[in-house]
Amino acid sequence: MGLASEIDLLVEFEAFKAAPFFVTSSDPFHIVANPNIPHLVDCFLDEQKCFDFDKFVAIYLKAIESVVNIIFATQKNPRRLNIITTNEQFLAMTCKDCSTMSTEEGRPCQCAKCAVVVSRTKIGACLQFEWKHSGISAYCSMDIVPKFNIQPTPAMELAFIINTGMASLKNKTIWQNHLHSYVETDMIIQDINDSDKVIPVDAVILKQIILKGKHGG
Repeated sequence: MGLASEIDLLVEFEAFKAAPFFVTSSDPFHIVANPNIPHLVDCFLDEQKCFDFDKFVAIYLKAIESVVNIIFATQKNPRRLNIITTNEQFLAMTCKDCSTMSTEEGRPCQCAKCAVVVSRTKIGACLQFEWKHSGISAYCSMDIVPKFNIQPTPAMELAFIINTGMASLKNKTIWQNHLHSYVETDMIIQDINDSDKVIPVDAVILKQIILKGKHGG
C-alpha cells in the first residue's frame, strides 16, 4: 500500500473566525472586512475595506519560508525529507529552463527539476521536498491553504453572487473552465440545489485568477 505524495492542509486564523468577512453582490471579486476585525488585519485592506489577497499571500509565504528554514536549520525535520532548492538559492541562480518560463506579472517561474521549497499557488502556498527511502528518491509536496471565514450565507445565494460577477467578465472562458472543473471534478456543488436542504457556507478559499486588463478585458 503506497503513501500519498501530495497532502493538502487547511489553515485557520483566529482573527478571521472572530470577525468573519462579508461577500457582497456589489463586489463579487473580493471579500469585505467585518467592522469588528482586529486591527492587525488592516494592512491587508484597501480603502473600500476589501481584502488584498495578493498582499496577504506575499507575507504568508515569507512566514512559511521562515518556519521551514528554522525546522531544517535545527534538524527537526524527518531525516529522509530533504529540500531540493531553497528559495534563496533559486533567486540567486540562473536556470535555463526556469528563465524560459515567464509570467505576465514578471514573477519568477520554476521548472520541475528546481522544485523550490516554498512556492506560491493560486490558493496559497506549496511546500516541495525530496523523500528518500532505501536509495529511492521521490518528489512530494504539501499545499498549505488559508481559510477565510465569512458571514453564513446560503450556498445558492453565494453561488449566484459569484457567478453573476464572473459572468460580467469580458473573457468568460476562464471562469467557464473553472466552473466546469468544480462540477465535473471537484463536485463541490453536489446537492447544492436540494430543496430539502439549506446549506449555509461559513468559510471560503480565495483563488487568484489571472486575467488580462481590468476584470478580464
